[in-house]
Amino acid sequence: MKLLFVNLETLPDIDGARRMFELPAELQEKDVAKVLFHQHVSTRGREQIFLQPWQARIAVIRVIAISDVRARLFSFDMQQSEEMELLQQLHDVLDDSSDTFCWDQGRDLNALLHIRSMIHELKFDAAPLRTVEQLLRMQTGSNSLEAIAARFGLQAMAMQGDELSWKQYRQQGIEPLCQRCQTNVIATAHLGLRHLLTAGELERQHYNQIMTACGEL
Repeated sequence: MKLLFVNLETLPDIDGARRMFELPAELQEKDVAKVLFHQHVSTRGREQIFLQPWQARIAVIRVIAISDVRARLFSFDMQQSEEMELLQQLHDVLDDSSDTFCWDQGRDLNALLHIRSMIHELKFDAAPLRTVEQLLRMQTGSNSLEAIAARFGLQAMAMQGDELSWKQYRQQGIEPLCQRCQTNVIATAHLGLRHLLTAGELERQHYNQIMTACGEL
C-alpha cells in the first residue's frame, strides 16, 4: 500500500496578472495584486476567498507519503524552485502513488494543477487528487479542515484565502505559509487514515504503526 496526502498554498500570479490586464512592467507587485484582487472580488464576490486557477500560482507544496508502515514528508516551495519546477517535483512524487488525497475546501486543486501545468507547457498526467471530504461523505468546500480536525483533537490552521495569504507573505515572508501547509497536510493525513481504519481498509495494528510514524514527522 502506498498513499499520498497533499496540501498546497498559493499566492497571486503577478506575471499572469500583468499579461491579463495589460499592466505596465514598472507597476509594483503590490499594485498588480490590488488590480487582480479587485477584479476577482468584482466578478466572483468577496465570499470566494480563493483565486481562480489561472490567477494563483503554487507557492508551497507538502506531501506525506505512506508506504507500508513508513511515513515520509516531502517539502517544496518557491524559495527553492520556480513554479514549473514545483509542479515537476510534485508530479514525480505523485507518479509513484497508488492513491492521493487532499483537503480541497473549495480550492479546486485538481483544476489548479492542470491549469498551472498548461501555463508552463508541462506534462502533468498524474491521476486526479481525491478529497478527504468525499471520503467523509461531505460536500467539498462545505466544511473547514480546522473545524473537523478540532473534533478529533488534531491541530489545523485556517485556510485564510489568497488575499490574506498575500498580505501575510509580504509582511512575514514564506514561512507562515510553509507552516500552515505542513500543519494541515498532517491533519489531512490523520483524518484520511482514521477513515481507512473505520472503513475496514486498514487493520488496527497497521494503523497504529502508521500513526506512530506520522507522529515523528
